[in-house]
Amino acid sequence: MNKATHVFGALLAIASAQSFATIGFEGTSGTGNPIAISYTETDYNFSSSHMHIVGSPSVCLFGGCTTSSTGQYLSTEAGAIGGSLTLSNSSSTPFSLVSFDGAELFLDGNAASTGGFPNATTISVVGVKADASVVTASFDLGAADAPGFTDTGDFQTFYLPSSFSGLVSATFVGYVCAGLGAFGIDNINVTSVPEPSTVMLFLLGMTSLWFFRKKASKV
Repeated sequence: MNKATHVFGALLAIASAQSFATIGFEGTSGTGNPIAISYTETDYNFSSSHMHIVGSPSVCLFGGCTTSSTGQYLSTEAGAIGGSLTLSNSSSTPFSLVSFDGAELFLDGNAASTGGFPNATTISVVGVKADASVVTASFDLGAADAPGFTDTGDFQTFYLPSSFSGLVSATFVGYVCAGLGAFGIDNINVTSVPEPSTVMLFLLGMTSLWFFRKKASKV
């Protein structure tokens, strides 16, 4: 195998390497739990008609909001004003959703339910692929309660099946018997691979640069 083949192989490995990212919602101040309709971090964007960056869980209604051990997180209180949280890549690069942390939002679930903002009992994730096909998965928040907790206050890690790859979007929705439910998500782990056209352009440029440098060295 000659040197050129080694160089080409190395360039291909670099160009097609996966990019890993963890979205932790620390890119903006969450003091006071501000309302947002869009949030961007590490080339990924979350959008919703109504969501909160939670950095002050103690000021929430209904006994306060749950606390994430890693800091701020994203939430929707559902009820009449909340809804879904949709993740996409800012550069439209297909991505894989690997895992996320999820929890019921309010510490006093009974008060939240009475007030019209019940905690979610499940989080459903709907992924849309580049070919427009759809994959779904649901996660039971109650079944994942950590020892020492009841039905609230405990973020748990959920892993997506391998079918959640090649996505253009992933939508998180909290459900309870009566409809939508309040929940929080944190530490979204994603990977992305450059589009084939991007890889080829990179290889073409790097190979051309290598060729001209080699030619110049012989002059």
